[in-house]
Amino acid sequence: MRFGEFAELARIAESDPEYCTRRPSWNSDIRWISADTMAGFATFQSAFDRIDVARHTREFLDLESQVRLYAGFLHTRSQCSEPNFHVDWSLTNNEAFTLLTPVCGLGDGQSLLYKKLTGEVAEYTYRPGEAIVFGDHFIHSTPPGSSDPPFTLLVFNFGTDKMNHWDKIRKTTGTQCRLIRRPDGQFSRSERPQGNKVDNSAVIPEMSESIGHSEYLCVEREIYRRAVELLEADVNDELVALDPARGNCFGLNAVAKDVWRKLETPKSFNDLRAELLAEYDVSEEQCAEELKALLSDLAEKGLIAAELQDGSITD
Repeated sequence: MRFGEFAELARIAESDPEYCTRRPSWNSDIRWISADTMAGFATFQSAFDRIDVARHTREFLDLESQVRLYAGFLHTRSQCSEPNFHVDWSLTNNEAFTLLTPVCGLGDGQSLLYKKLTGEVAEYTYRPGEAIVFGDHFIHSTPPGSSDPPFTLLVFNFGTDKMNHWDKIRKTTGTQCRLIRRPDGQFSRSERPQGNKVDNSAVIPEMSESIGHSEYLCVEREIYRRAVELLEADVNDELVALDPARGNCFGLNAVAKDVWRKLETPKSFNDLRAELLAEYDVSEEQCAEELKALLSDLAEKGLIAAELQDGSITD
C-alpha cells in the first residue's frame, strides 16, 4: 500500500491550515502531524479504510458495531539522541491500539525499540507495506540515530466504539492529536497540557490525579453536557463535589456552580451565554470570554464534554 499523499503532507504540513503539528518534549526532533479540520481527518480515515484495519482487528475488541478510528497522524523525525521508553496505552483492557506503518525515509533501515516481558530490549525493523499494531503496556521507543530525508510513519489510534472505555483511552489519543473522534463517533478538540502551571481556574481540584491528557478547547458551536455524575453539597455560594468513580474532589465558585446546574440538560455555548446575560450585570463580550474560559476549565477537569453540531468545526 502506497501513501504518497502523506509523504507530501509531511513536507508541507506546517503551512497547511487543515493540519496541526505538535512536538513532544523527547530527545529528538519528532513532529506529530494530525488533522485540524474535518477535511483533514477524512484524509486519515480514507487511509485507515483502505488498509482495512477494522477487518483484521475487530475480533479483539468489545464492539457495538464498528472499529472506530480516534485519530490518525504522521510521526516524522530526522534525529534522536537517546531512547525515551514509554507506553501508549495503559489499563484499557486492550480496547485501543496503535498502528505504525512507514511512509517515506526508510533509507538503509529504520526500527522501533521495545522491551520484552523479561525486560530485554529488542528491535523491530520497519518494512514497506508492513505494519505493527500494539495495545496495553507495550514499552517502546524511537532508537538513537539520524535520517536524511526525515523518516515518516503513518500512525492510527483506534479501537472500541463503546463510550464506557473512553476515560482511559482519551488519556493517550488526546495528547497526540488536536481533533479526535470518540468511540460514539462525536468529534472533540484536545489541547496538550502546558506544564505545571498554577491553577487559578473557577474549578479548584482539591484531591485529583492529573487528567491533563483530556483537555478540551471550547468551540462556540459545540453542545456542552455533563461528562460525570457528582456527589454535591452546597457550601454558602459555592459547590463542593466528589467524583466517586475517580475519587476526585472539586470546588466550584458561584458562577461555575450556576453553569454546572444549567448543564443538567445539554446546552450550546450561545444558549449558556444568553442565560448568563439575563442573570448577571456583565457585557456580552466579557460574558463570552469568561464563559469560554470556564467551559475550558470544566472540560480540562473531565467534568463536561463537548459535541459538535452538524459535524462541523469552528475555531
